[in-house]
Amino acid sequence: MKRRMIAMGLAVVTVVACVIGVTQTAFGDSGDRIDELVALNPGSTRVEMEAAVDAYVSASGASRDEVIEQAIAEGRQSVAAAQQARVVDRSVRGSEATVALGKGRSKGDIFISPSKTLVYEHGHTGIYFDTSTIVEAPGPGELSRSTSALTRQIARGTVKAITLVSNAEAASAGKYAYDSLRGKPYNYIFAFNRDADGSSMNCSQLVWAAYIKTVGIDLDSDGGPGVYPYDIKNSYWLGLYETL
Repeated sequence: MKRRMIAMGLAVVTVVACVIGVTQTAFGDSGDRIDELVALNPGSTRVEMEAAVDAYVSASGASRDEVIEQAIAEGRQSVAAAQQARVVDRSVRGSEATVALGKGRSKGDIFISPSKTLVYEHGHTGIYFDTSTIVEAPGPGELSRSTSALTRQIARGTVKAITLVSNAEAASAGKYAYDSLRGKPYNYIFAFNRDADGSSMNCSQLVWAAYIKTVGIDLDSDGGPGVYPYDIKNSYWLGLYETL
């Protein structure tokens, strides 16, 4: 697989010397820990989360306790990463104004932005079908869709990235998202969303699925049971080229 040689100017910012922690109650038994997972995945239900945990345990062979603890740790890490990104951006720009996303450099590019899903902030991501059209799962109650990147309002602090694969491979991922991943209901469970053929999709699941199905690369940087937007941002397959 050929990697693209990329030249990019990266804006360097001073990272704020503190990370907002995620305040959590000390959860004891399995039931309480399931409740924390539900809280970290706003809009999900306990019944849905129990089923997702059981399915992952069956598929992975790991113990139920191990799976729950790993999913909680990953959810907390995602919230902390998203909060830190917003704090750094606010310290630099002094506001939380939105801006038009604008064009990507090439088909298959990815954007990641600060964003809340109901209560918790996990960020948001989407993929460019062409340089002016994105495919995304916009959020609760909405179907995955394509929309104009020229008019799509997005939070300051959004980054755009190229994937380090060939142009043809990146374009195939964008096309797959457009052809096969639009019109799906929203998946509230990020904690166990590594399902490329899911009947429902959240934002990071959609982007991850587009690349795993077409190019065979895993954009999930930490390899946990869930893939979150900032897991994708931290993937070594991405080269960041613009911050809005």
